[in-house]
Amino acid sequence: MRREVVAGLIWLLAFLGAVPTAPAHEKGVIRLRTNPLPAGSEIELRGERLPRNAPLRLELRGTLETFPLAEVRTDSAGVVTGRFGLPAEAGPGNYALVALAADGEEVGRVELVLVPAAAADGHARHEAGPVEPHATAELMDVPVARNPAEWVAIVGLSLLSLGAGAALLRGSAGPRACGRD
Repeated sequence: MRREVVAGLIWLLAFLGAVPTAPAHEKGVIRLRTNPLPAGSEIELRGERLPRNAPLRLELRGTLETFPLAEVRTDSAGVVTGRFGLPAEAGPGNYALVALAADGEEVGRVELVLVPAAAADGHARHEAGPVEPHATAELMDVPVARNPAEWVAIVGLSLLSLGAGAALLRGSAGPRACGRD
């Protein structure tokens, strides 16, 4: 009987470990009216599919610093809209605008690029120099060209590995000595 109880507990633990758990909050969508934005300007956003009738904390997260933006409340459909001033301390660079639930879990996110204020209107672009492209989460199209010598090396190493693997398998599958006379 003791074995049956232990086996039952093992099956129960395996079952509970295999059942997927739902996240505490659904991930919402945050859209910005304009992106990139000048540093120190105002941001206009619309959030959808967020927790309904819930308080949210908006933060601007950079590589080294996090800036609190505002505390908002969603409506009965999980929508929030608003205009918020960006902190003057947030300089040009890549940021994420993050919506956090009351428990601190991230419920929405959008990537944001802040550019120098003079470069955003285009007038002082010649004096300040061109704005460099910013890293994004988009996949890059990297052309890869192989010359014939590289293909020969790739195929040769593949065949050599295949032959070595087959030799190892053949050696381990052979008759085994028993050690007795």
